[in-house]
Amino acid sequence: MKKESTEVTAFYDQYVAEQANTGINDRIYGVYERMKALGFSNQSSVLELGCGIGMMTSLLKRTVNQGKIHAIDISEASITMEKRNLEQHTLPSVRKTFCLRNFVNYAGFHYLD
Repeated sequence: MKKESTEVTAFYDQYVAEQANTGINDRIYGVYERMKALGFSNQSSVLELGCGIGMMTSLLKRTVNQGKIHAIDISEASITMEKRNLEQHTLPSVRKTFCLRNFVNYAGFHYLD
């Protein structure tokens, strides 16, 4: 199981550039729009599992300006890029937590903020 976990992590660490080239696609934007329609608001608390480089997180922060966003991913490279991108454009009142988490074998949380 550890080998599979390492392979998954390595794949997503190498996938960062592809994600950056893709950007916010219709699927991601559609999920964001459905969340807003269901009552997502400026004071919402959001747990984003598999945040990647933060495409959805960047949309979430458009609405959440007094709530919390917890972004979790297995790839440290993805989280590093997400943090760098979001630091420039996030309101200080939004509480952001970035966490490296291995969901394959449920290893412990490793907070990166």
